[in-house]
Amino acid sequence: MKKVSILLSGLRFGGAEKVSLNLAQAFQNKGYVVDILVLKKTGELIELAEKNFNLIDLNCDKTYKLPFKLVRYIFKSSPTALISTFWKLSLISCVARVVRPSMYLFCVEHTTPSKASFIPTYLFYITSSIFYQFSSKVICVSSGVLDDVKNHTFGLNNKLKVIFNPVYPPNKLTIGDNSSNTKLVWCGRLDEPKNPKLMIESFEAINREHGLTLTFIGEGPYLSELKSLTKFRKLDHLVNFEGYIEDAYSKIGEHDILILTSDREGLPTVLIEALHCGLYIISTDCSLGIHDIIDHGVNGLVVPCNNKLLLKEAITNSININQKRSFQSGTAKKFLPEFVIKEYLLLMTP
Repeated sequence: MKKVSILLSGLRFGGAEKVSLNLAQAFQNKGYVVDILVLKKTGELIELAEKNFNLIDLNCDKTYKLPFKLVRYIFKSSPTALISTFWKLSLISCVARVVRPSMYLFCVEHTTPSKASFIPTYLFYITSSIFYQFSSKVICVSSGVLDDVKNHTFGLNNKLKVIFNPVYPPNKLTIGDNSSNTKLVWCGRLDEPKNPKLMIESFEAINREHGLTLTFIGEGPYLSELKSLTKFRKLDHLVNFEGYIEDAYSKIGEHDILILTSDREGLPTVLIEALHCGLYIISTDCSLGIHDIIDHGVNGLVVPCNNKLLLKEAITNSININQKRSFQSGTAKKFLPEFVIKEYLLLMTP
């Protein structure tokens, strides 16, 4: 029996979690049994994972317990491959592989380590340079992530490989009405790295005569503050907060332009989803991976991070762009799971 296991800390609504489930689906479509391993059974995507895959709760409230539980799982289940996301889990996976060295181990890096707030760069350099040697490959989700990992590790050049995140197009695309008003959408977790306040500030600076509306899709610690800020600046009649939506495609496609305001990213899934829906996209230059998605001036615009005026200018300049949705969606084909899964299967060929 061919089995692939994907290790995650949890299944909250986030880019890495969503593309991990996409990857799981792609493996399942190729005849693999898929186990989704989570440290704790938490997050908005739990129900989706339980519905489609074998969800295994490792019940690991402390990280130091994970090596023992993961070794026990590997010894008992004998997966063909283990795919680990996030640095700390990947280090532990490298150690646990000793019980089954024939198992393929892919450590996936979703973000640039030099910009990650959760780990000192020197610690990533030391630990990854040592432990990642025990992996089959270190998968970097963008060329920018690969360059950053290469620059902040030693001796891993032969281990590193770029494989884009797999992103499915919507099953049923909902297109907005033919209103002359341009509809903006922001989608993601409302927290500090995503910098949603920048969206409010730039939106406020745009002349109201343009007739723009803005929708936020997502939840997070900044939600109540953003609602208060919107009301304080008298924008509440133009800004809508949808909260978490399991199938964000059902709302994204109703808009015209998607905007990403993050300060740091790896390969932002939401931009690829927006392209699949045919939207024009505007993004801050929060990662070199952005340039794997956006061809500046062709299918979107890239602006410096945390610059309210330049973001406002990009939005204003994009209002009258008459870009065909079919053209936009065509630029996202390289992220389709049927292409991505071939890269993984090639690595699993003896």
